[in-house]
Amino acid sequence: MKNKTAWVLQVMLALLFVLAGAAKFLGPMWPRLFAGWGYPSGMSAVIGVLELAGGLALLAPPTVRYAAILLGVLMIGAVVTLITHPHSLSLTTPLTYLVALGILLWLRGVLGRPHLPPSSEE
Repeated sequence: MKNKTAWVLQVMLALLFVLAGAAKFLGPMWPRLFAGWGYPSGMSAVIGVLELAGGLALLAPPTVRYAAILLGVLMIGAVVTLITHPHSLSLTTPLTYLVALGILLWLRGVLGRPHLPPSSEE
């Protein structure tokens, strides 16, 4: 059951991060938001690429851990940015994604036990 839960979580997170990454290219607000936060406006495209790549990497068993760690680091950056700019976007989304990534890392054995290899059956 835990392995199936991990897979469902991986697929859901992959979809969410691919959509979030694509939005960084399609939404004209993102370069303006990044500039308003003090980052170069082109940084939105860099984050978009990393979210797309991380989301896709969540679907490949050998790269799940690396993808989850990369995406977790991005979400920590998002949380810090939104804490220091409280009137921009809600903290709810990056915090929820960060918790979900932590649960995934725990299920996959990166953060303690249990260790559920992505390819094992129950």
